[in-house]
Amino acid sequence: MKRHILALTGGECSGKTTMLAKIQEYFTNLGWSVKFVPEAATLLDYMGFAPRNITPETAIPFQVELIKMQQQLENHTITLSKHEKSPVLIVCDRGCIDGKAYCSPDQWQTILNYSNITESELLQRYDSVIHLTTTAIGAVEHYTCTNNLARHQSPEQAAVNDHKLVLAWTGHPRRQVIENNGDFAMKIKNTINSVTHFVGVPEPTEIERKFLLAQMPNLKDIPNPYIINIIETYLTTDKPNNQRKLRSIHSNGHNQYVLTVKSPSPVDPVYSHYEHEHRLTEQEYYSYLGAENDSSRNSIIKTRYRFTWDRRTYGLDVFNSHNNPVNPTQPLCLMEIELTNSKESFNIPPFLNVAKEVTTDQKFYNCELAKRKLPNLSMQQSKSNQYAIENK
Repeated sequence: MKRHILALTGGECSGKTTMLAKIQEYFTNLGWSVKFVPEAATLLDYMGFAPRNITPETAIPFQVELIKMQQQLENHTITLSKHEKSPVLIVCDRGCIDGKAYCSPDQWQTILNYSNITESELLQRYDSVIHLTTTAIGAVEHYTCTNNLARHQSPEQAAVNDHKLVLAWTGHPRRQVIENNGDFAMKIKNTINSVTHFVGVPEPTEIERKFLLAQMPNLKDIPNPYIINIIETYLTTDKPNNQRKLRSIHSNGHNQYVLTVKSPSPVDPVYSHYEHEHRLTEQEYYSYLGAENDSSRNSIIKTRYRFTWDRRTYGLDVFNSHNNPVNPTQPLCLMEIELTNSKESFNIPPFLNVAKEVTTDQKFYNCELAKRKLPNLSMQQSKSNQYAIENK
C-alpha cells in the first residue's frame, strides 16, 4: 500500500483550514484515502493550555510535551491507516519541527535532548512539507483574527513568525513555500500542484536545476545551513536508462539509509526524472552494498549544505577534489535547487559565485562523477569512511 505523509504548515491566517478541505477533495477523487492529524498546539489550547500563556519557565516542558503529543497523534494515524486498501495520504496540521520557530537554538537543542530525539529524526517523519504563507505577507488586506479564537497576532508579528517557520524547516529536502501570488484560487492551485508533485501523481518526479560554482564559497556566508554528510554508491541495473543508488546520510548524530531508483521522465527528460525512494535498515544497506555494488563506479563522498534564501530551499554540494572534472586540484562545488516545474523562476544567492549552469552537462551528473578514477571502496572501507564522517 502506498502511503505519503505531508506536513502542512505556515503562518497565521494562511488558509490552512480551507486548504485541508481542498486537498481532501482532490485526492479523494483520485481514489486516495485522506487522513488528517490535528494540530497538537490547538488541542492543548482547547484543553486550557494556551501556548500564548506559557512563561520562560514553562516554555521548554511545554514544547517537550507538545512534540510527544504530536508524535503520538501521527503514530496512531499511521497505525490505523495500515488497514486501508487504497493509497493513503496523511496530512499533518503542522509538524514537530514547528516548535523550533518559537525558541532559541539552545532551547531547541534542550527540547530535543529531553525528548530523546534528533532534529534529523523529526524531519524524517514527513515525506514532504508545504508551507502556506500568511496573508500578512503579500495580502495583508485579508489578514484577520476573527475566524480563529486562538489567533491573536498582529500582521507584523504574523509576518515575523512566518519567516521563522520557513527557516525552521530548512533541513527538509522536499519543502515548498506557497506565496500569496494572485488570488486565493491561485494559491489553492499552486498548493495542489505542489502536493501532487511530492506525492507522485501520476509518478514521483524530481525536477532540479544544477549550477557549477567558480570557487569554494566562504561557508560563513551561508545562512544557518543544515549540514549533511552523504556517501553515494551506485548499484548494478539491467536497464541502461535507469539508475539505482544507495545513500548513507548522516546528520545531527543520526544515520539514514536510502535506496533510490531513477528513470527519465517522458514529459520533460531534460530537467526531470521519475524517482522512487525506499528507506532501508542498516543491515539492508550493507547487504545491497556487498551484493549489487557497481564495480565500474566509485562511491561519492560529499557534504551538503542545505539552506533557505529568498524563502526557497537550496543545496550546496561539496565533493572531493578528485571528483572535479574541471579542476581536480580544487573541491567540486555544485548548487542545486528542486522545483515543481522546469519553468519555475528563482534567484541565484548573491554569496555564491556561479560559473555556469550544468543541469544538462552529463560530466557533472553524479553517475558520471562516480566513474572518475578513485581507489575503489570496498564494503569495509565504506564502513570506515562512514565512521570517520560520523565522528568528525
